[in-house]
Amino acid sequence: WQAGVILSVNRWVRLLTNTPAAWLLGRLPTRMVFTVAILSGGCTSIAYITTSFPFFLLARLAWGASWSVIRLTGLLVVTDCVDAKIATEASIGQMTGLFSGLARVGSAVGMAAGGIVSDTLGFDTLFVLAGVLTIAATPFAFTSAFGSLPRVSATAAKHLARLEQDRKAERMCCDAPRLSAAQAQLFALAFAASCAGNGIIVSTLGAVLASYSEIDELSGRSSLNLGFVHVDTASFNGVFLAARWALEGLGAPLFGRVVDHCGWRIIAPAVFTLSCVNGCLGFLLLSAAEEMGNRASGALLLLVLVSLVLFFFLASASDLSVKAMGVILRETPLLVQGNDLGAAVGPLLGYAILQVGLPPSAVLATQALVHGTAALIASSAARSVPPMI
Repeated sequence: WQAGVILSVNRWVRLLTNTPAAWLLGRLPTRMVFTVAILSGGCTSIAYITTSFPFFLLARLAWGASWSVIRLTGLLVVTDCVDAKIATEASIGQMTGLFSGLARVGSAVGMAAGGIVSDTLGFDTLFVLAGVLTIAATPFAFTSAFGSLPRVSATAAKHLARLEQDRKAERMCCDAPRLSAAQAQLFALAFAASCAGNGIIVSTLGAVLASYSEIDELSGRSSLNLGFVHVDTASFNGVFLAARWALEGLGAPLFGRVVDHCGWRIIAPAVFTLSCVNGCLGFLLLSAAEEMGNRASGALLLLVLVSLVLFFFLASASDLSVKAMGVILRETPLLVQGNDLGAAVGPLLGYAILQVGLPPSAVLATQALVHGTAALIASSAARSVPPMI
């Protein structure tokens, strides 16, 4: 249970730290806040060498708070570029895709390099090395980052001013805080994109593959029969996810250009609908494999994996279209909150499905249900959300 807490607590804490992060970025110099967050993230990575669970937990909480600032800064820079007339709104998708793509490529490189370093030099060396490399980036962050952008994030400042005005109005009329229809739709779409993509599917993929693995009686190693080849389950899962991050990272700028060209009002409903259909297909294929039991056809499992590859591309496109919607609406903090809640709930939901004894195919059915609901919300938002001037 401690491993589960450690892996998820940095996501849950961001639900509490995203708003303070927006407050800081709206009142203090962006460069200073970002540099402190980078420095804090590096120090907390080094602190992971501890063997004390409470101290490790505190380090993960601190890392989650640092990541709130780091990620929110990156997304706010996109809107600040538009507000400062450095870029046009027609390029928001491309800029958001570039930001997301670089982050995903970094994740892929980190997974591959982290596995190699931990196997050869150990976890403690990996944590120290990661922390030192992060800290080494602070001089660049403080002296060169953000170029000619405003000293304080204009987008965060406007968001906070609007929140303060809304709170005053709520106190005057004694009403509870309410989200507008557009804000509620954005939050729901951000939640769905993160919950199904990086939550339900990614977190349970290893467990799902393991349920169809064959155990070698002599070596005890687990392998998957893909029809034409047998592969180690754990290694295949790691390579599959790393390749997903790499391909998604390289494709994100292209997806962003498509969003710019077609608009989020067309792309979001389309990709959520396609992802729902693809999830239903994967569910049927995996259900057929479950009916065959130990005789599960390697060809069926291979088709399920092909379906998952398509899902990852659709999930990336849906995520970028929702991010473009949030940036255009100048609701980046709300977008981040929805993403983080989905990322926190998704793994819990995925493993709860497996824990109660439902078949692995139920995981794909749940993903299809989440994205099918999101498709309906996106279609409604495309018709009802007014254009921003």
